[in-house]
Amino acid sequence: MQKETEEHIDILKNENNDQCLLIENLKNQLEISNRQKEEDQKSRDEADRIIMTKESQVEVLNDELLVMSNEIISIKNEFKKFMLDIGDSFPEMKNLYDQSNSYGKVYNLLFYTLEGMIKFNELNPHLVNAIHCLKTLAKNTKPKCVLTSFNLCDYENSHGEIYGNEEGSKVMIQTSCKCVFHTSCLKAALVINGYNFNDNNHGLIDFKCPKCNKQASVNL
Repeated sequence: MQKETEEHIDILKNENNDQCLLIENLKNQLEISNRQKEEDQKSRDEADRIIMTKESQVEVLNDELLVMSNEIISIKNEFKKFMLDIGDSFPEMKNLYDQSNSYGKVYNLLFYTLEGMIKFNELNPHLVNAIHCLKTLAKNTKPKCVLTSFNLCDYENSHGEIYGNEEGSKVMIQTSCKCVFHTSCLKAALVINGYNFNDNNHGLIDFKCPKCNKQASVNL
């Protein structure tokens, strides 16, 4: 009877150990699962952040495109009005303009624009408006530093907000890989990546582009 009891106790102990191991394994699996969930959540959060950044960049580009489109439409409209004014003031221009080649058209347009200034003692207001729109268009279409999208530009962030030293040099430079940087931004990025400008004696430097990761060269 005692022997049977001891054997039963041993069986119960083994079963208990098995259950303890099972519980421990379940705890470990649960811990691994929770860690994986945390990593997955971090990945989702990072993906959401990237999406929000890209959406903001797209919104900025759409706004710029709208401004550009409106300015182009304004330039066309103002130029048409200007041409009508010139035609009304100088009827002889129409035949000369229509019969001329491209160079002649430009020449005649400039000639009668100057004649209009002399005749009316001012530049045609529609031409003034067209020039103003052209300036606005040029301002909004100038190349941007490629580091802007990474918020690493010295003068502008990815949302189009201007900041930094207004007195600093904003000279732009294009590398052999066709990426465009502010000179100061490129130098700073290369220094961060370990480039030593003291080793460069000839102006031409070779480096891996911080934007596209291609091997590139540029004169600095």
